[in-house]
Amino acid sequence: MKRTARSRRRADGKPTGMAWKTTAPCMCSGKPLPRRAPPVITPKPKKHRRLWMKPSSNWLDGRWQTLTKSPGGPKTIHWISTRSWTIDRVSPQPSWIWKNSETAPCAARPNRMISKDELRGIALAARRALSPEVAASKSAEITARVRALEVFQQAPCVLSYVSSKDNEVDTRALIDGVLREGRPVLVPVAKPRGVMIWSALRDWDDLAESRFGILEPRAESMRPTPPPPESVCLVPGIAFNEDRYRIGYGGGYFDRFLAGFDGISIGLAFREQLYPRWIPDVHDIPVRMLVTD
Repeated sequence: MKRTARSRRRADGKPTGMAWKTTAPCMCSGKPLPRRAPPVITPKPKKHRRLWMKPSSNWLDGRWQTLTKSPGGPKTIHWISTRSWTIDRVSPQPSWIWKNSETAPCAARPNRMISKDELRGIALAARRALSPEVAASKSAEITARVRALEVFQQAPCVLSYVSSKDNEVDTRALIDGVLREGRPVLVPVAKPRGVMIWSALRDWDDLAESRFGILEPRAESMRPTPPPPESVCLVPGIAFNEDRYRIGYGGGYFDRFLAGFDGISIGLAFREQLYPRWIPDVHDIPVRMLVTD
């Protein structure tokens, strides 16, 4: 090994000091070896795996759970829906995943987490695509199932939305039946700032189309009535999941009401409105029961 000194000079010609360089002589000729480029290290690609999470034993109260992360997996957590429904695809797939999800009404839908806004549009389009005859047949089947419920038969008062647009489950037959029995029926009235009150309904002529496109009592027919205890509330929705969470039009009226409602809330939906899972918001309130065709 040989060290040689060479002087450095500034722009004005004055020396600035000495700089040393080291050369390694070749074993055969004594000449310095040419510099070699540093080796290119290609990182080993990691096998991407996603996460699984088994459902909890208390499947009626599905909540956030801790995930076991495999090496190289994404650092995300998901909301686990009840029973044995999949969260995401992974290979190999656990055998328990497809036990219930293959026979679920939503098994044909894409198995991925989507936003509530996207799901609202998909479910609303699916409900609007139903023909009037099919929607009427499905509504009649749901009406018969609701009438057979013991909690509905024994309810001192029935709170019900009035179906009026976008192929909602028809509630007119249920309302007519309750009025004929002499039980009170309360219908919702939307107020500013997301407040919803209830008004007693006596005749269909009391209703008129509101600014939201739904049927509400006229101003002269308004009879504000607080819901009595142990009432039954028929709740609409654009989409429902197996945890009985719902997606509405986004106003939050029913969620605010259900947060303080002590009675039995019953969601009404067609099978086309059922979806396996989504991430609920903090203010979302599930219904107590869900009746479908």
